[in-house]
Amino acid sequence: MTTLHLVDAAQRDRVGSFPAFDPDHDDLSDFRRTLVEGTISLVHSDAVSYEERQIAGPKDAPDVRVLLFRPSEDDLPGPAILYIHGGGMIAGTPEMQAGTLSRLAQETGALIVSVDYRLAPETPFPGGLEDVYAALVWLHHQASTLGVDASRIMVMGDSGGGCLAAATALLARDRGEIPALWAVFDLPHAGPAHWRTRRPLG
Repeated sequence: MTTLHLVDAAQRDRVGSFPAFDPDHDDLSDFRRTLVEGTISLVHSDAVSYEERQIAGPKDAPDVRVLLFRPSEDDLPGPAILYIHGGGMIAGTPEMQAGTLSRLAQETGALIVSVDYRLAPETPFPGGLEDVYAALVWLHHQASTLGVDASRIMVMGDSGGGCLAAATALLARDRGEIPALWAVFDLPHAGPAHWRTRRPLG
């Protein structure tokens, strides 16, 4: 029994475009490859440009790769969004949401910094979280150089990245290095629709 009939008819064709993954039987590398196959190529445009950087990682850890999406018509200093991609913390790349992040930069006028954090199981928790936190510290410390208003930094994530965004905000609060910041989380499994349509246990 499936719950496909509960999906809006206009969206049903999209369901098959999301790769299924069974950790007990499927190869993780295949899942990772499938997840990013449809990634939009990073292309400079009149509205948004992108830049790849390597920044200092957590103590005794590798550098962290970040992608910067910068709107061409920005009023500096402007806001910034630290974006954490989804993928269950076992898959995904910053490039995976390139189209969405380009539009977000254009529509908000914010510098978008997307983090290529280390993934599990190769890097156990909290390795990925520390990568994201290192990117937040870098963004805050380099705000003036990047043309960012340090008081207008937001942490945002989708799916597993939403979990890391929440954890990063809490870590910033607990460590006291970064002033209060805005946070937006995508919590697709927290609403009534999920509980109404999920398969019964057992």
